[in-house]
Amino acid sequence: MLREIKLAALVARFATEFILFGLVFLRFSIHTGNDDAWIQSRGKTMIARKRLLISVMMLSLLTACAFNAGGPKYPQTPIPVSPEAVQSLQQAVTDATAQGALSGKFLLTITETQLTSYLALNLAGPAEPAAPGETAEQPNPQEQIASVVSNPQVYLQNGQIQIYGTLQYGFVSATGRVILSVTPDTQGNLTIELTEMDFGSLPLPDALKSTVSSALTDSINGAFGPINTRFRVESIAIADGAMILTGRTR
Repeated sequence: MLREIKLAALVARFATEFILFGLVFLRFSIHTGNDDAWIQSRGKTMIARKRLLISVMMLSLLTACAFNAGGPKYPQTPIPVSPEAVQSLQQAVTDATAQGALSGKFLLTITETQLTSYLALNLAGPAEPAAPGETAEQPNPQEQIASVVSNPQVYLQNGQIQIYGTLQYGFVSATGRVILSVTPDTQGNLTIELTEMDFGSLPLPDALKSTVSSALTDSINGAFGPINTRFRVESIAIADGAMILTGRTR
């Protein structure tokens, strides 16, 4: 895998040098053409050729720089992302919290669309700039992976949270799958654990793996709002595109 990455980098370097040579050639052609009546009489043809050369060079660079390391494929059914789905998730958490405050028990149902939208928009949210005279804070895990992970999709199946996404690391891209398990501990707190991480043949550094895991875990945990602090979670069922939590007040 490392040999393939080095080869791709070498190809990208040659492509870049080829483009630079082509640009120098074009500049020279344009300069000498100002004094050549024969070229001026065929200006349209030369311009068309130069445009074609530029297009070929750009295509060569894009082809050389793009290297896909494979990875698990996305499921066939894509999950839509929308702000409305996030709002419905927040409303469901609010309703479950109000229900628990009145009766002492709560029931919360979260769908794949809600969780996918929450994760996608949470990762895509821009960090707030530091005020004048203040030092910018260190980016949190969500902000760190926002620039390398795109198109997250969350599937709730077989007792697991299955998260798919596209990771861009340098000039190498890969499709990844992260599987999380969610269970209540003896104190009724939600416990989210990483059980699998697969990014194909892409050799991710351990630090980046830890960042991805922390960011996804924190994002999923944040989707539950005050449920995890105000209530004891007693049961969690994940199947058929939904996650159902039940519990009681602490």
